[in-house]
Amino acid sequence: MVKELVLHKSKEKIQAKIYELKRIIDEVKSSLDSDTKSSVGDKHEIARAMVQLEQEKLYKQLAEFTQMKGILNQLDPKIKHNKIGLGSLIHTTQCWYFLSVGLGHIPVEESFVFALNPQAPLGKQLIGKRVGEEVEFNGDKILIKELY
Repeated sequence: MVKELVLHKSKEKIQAKIYELKRIIDEVKSSLDSDTKSSVGDKHEIARAMVQLEQEKLYKQLAEFTQMKGILNQLDPKIKHNKIGLGSLIHTTQCWYFLSVGLGHIPVEESFVFALNPQAPLGKQLIGKRVGEEVEFNGDKILIKELY
């Protein structure tokens, strides 16, 4: 598994999510802007308030993904890690992990890598571990086979 490719695929996944959120925000904003005052009164105001709440939620998600993109942009894929830390690509008996941001499964070549936030429960256990060490998670023992 090549760490440069894993990082690239992670960035692609985040960029796609950012693009999709911006598209949805534009649609919501357009519907809010084109909505005119209705004779229904209270129902109309409640509907507008609900759309505005949805818009705020979307902006919050956009900010989170933008922050995640910033974290990924700071990672140097050429750094070889001796112990697990931010930016480590980890091959275990369970699967491949990329300790970076919480993106879940990322398809890479004919396999998958699980992009994991260091603050996630498993991420916290992995930090500082070395090749040959084990962690236990959800009753499973996970052996660290390789580290990049």
